[in-house]
Amino acid sequence: MRRAMMGALVCSGLVGLGAGCKVEAPREINVGTGYGRSRQARIDSTQIPQTATHAEARQELKKAYDRIGQLERENDRLRRKYEECKDKYDDVKDKYEDLKDRKDD
Repeated sequence: MRRAMMGALVCSGLVGLGAGCKVEAPREINVGTGYGRSRQARIDSTQIPQTATHAEARQELKKAYDRIGQLERENDRLRRKYEECKDKYDDVKDKYEDLKDRKDD
């Protein structure tokens, strides 16, 4: 009984010491790009926010997913705008070619 209590005390002390530890991200993170060959792309991890608790990490993760959603919507908007501009350009180019052909005839 005494041995079990001593073990529990030691374990709780170790857990208490571990709770005060701060884990930091490495300066660079290498990830595979996944395009054909397995090239490594370096990512600057100095922008990763430092969190002390699980709740803070969840909050930062939520912010990151919100930002990803914003960027995806902006990307979609810009893709639509590009397509509209490309269509207008193609129309004007076709009209120019028609007028050029008429003048040449």
